[in-house]
Amino acid sequence: MNKIILLFSLMIFLFAILVSCSVTKIVGQNYEIVSLYIFENDKAEKVAELKDKKKIQELTNLINSSKKEDAESVEFEKGPDGILVFEKKDTKLGLPVFTDTGNILTKKYYVNSGIDMKKYFGY
Repeated sequence: MNKIILLFSLMIFLFAILVSCSVTKIVGQNYEIVSLYIFENDKAEKVAELKDKKKIQELTNLINSSKKEDAESVEFEKGPDGILVFEKKDTKLGLPVFTDTGNILTKKYYVNSGIDMKKYFGY
């Protein structure tokens, strides 16, 4: 009986590890600033900046844990209308964003993150 419980526990533990390893991260950790740029007249204009580390971590977790679809399978009437730029020291990551839905578009994925732009950027 003890062997069965041990084996079952081991299987659950290994399954949890495998599932956590398969999560695709869009945004890495420890960014210091997130800026929101909006496209107007073929130019990107900075409209807001987020420096609160707790909110940046929350935003990062929201993006990474959101449902992802294959970007090639989604049809868009128009492209993203803004870009989120994550910054730390010498590193920058730009993610195109649809400000009306709060969803992200990468080369591979359409991320259904539903970011609340007012909550994070007041926009």
